[in-house]
Amino acid sequence: MPPDAIAPDHPIFVFGSGWRCGSTLVQRLLCSHPDVRVWGESRDLVEHLMHGWETVEGLQTLSSKNQENLEREGHQGWIAVLNPGFDHFERGMRELLRRYLAEPARAEGRPRWGFKEVRCDAAAARWLAHLFPEARFLFLVRHPQDCVASARGTTHENRGLMPEVGGPEAFVAHWTRVTRSFRDAHDVAHLTVVYEQLIEKPREAADDIACFLDLDPSGFDLGVFDNKVRGWKREPRLELADWKALRDPALWEVAEPYGYTRRPEPGLLERYFGGGRRPPGRARRTP
Repeated sequence: MPPDAIAPDHPIFVFGSGWRCGSTLVQRLLCSHPDVRVWGESRDLVEHLMHGWETVEGLQTLSSKNQENLEREGHQGWIAVLNPGFDHFERGMRELLRRYLAEPARAEGRPRWGFKEVRCDAAAARWLAHLFPEARFLFLVRHPQDCVASARGTTHENRGLMPEVGGPEAFVAHWTRVTRSFRDAHDVAHLTVVYEQLIEKPREAADDIACFLDLDPSGFDLGVFDNKVRGWKREPRLELADWKALRDPALWEVAEPYGYTRRPEPGLLERYFGGGRRPPGRARRTP
């Protein structure tokens, strides 16, 4: 069957404001539905595919001139950058994602497919919407301070998530950039899911999600909210470097429309005692 003859897809793509925003919880909720398979994160795969898209698209002007040379002079013409038309690449990219993501889901009897991602901003959603006009997008946002604290408590094999993503300043900058991009993405039809509201009123939130995605809400298993899957997570905490990163005014300019405000920092003694250290100063004498 040629690609254009395939029935329209209705994929579901879940984006998050960054790491530790609760995107896996939403993924688990969606996957509890018998009609849905939302695959997990693929690291930088989406960005690589988008880069390939931009590369091939950028070749088209020069390739068109090479095509004219081919038509005029045949193989004796200058055809060094001759490429197929971009429409072939576009259909191929669409088919690649269908075969990689849709076919395994449909083999499970789940017609709705997609993935969740916390590394990409709204530009990726626009790209996916171009490929799949019937796609639906969820954007999950969580208080940035809680995201940072959760990331600081996330370790795996003696490594931590915070160093992996570049430290607290990079973490906060990523949250700010991604959240701003979706806040301003008026051209991308998406439902914003606020993590705190999801936790406080899971039934109402699940009903809103089902309505937006055209799903039967009775298919969701709300037991996912009772069964906490902690993954790498240890106890959330904040270090001094995290508090400094969280002072960024650009962060709170973006966070405020979602109802998030900057929380007070602990005092100096609380920072040290909270971290299991003695405050600086003269050592206490032993009687």
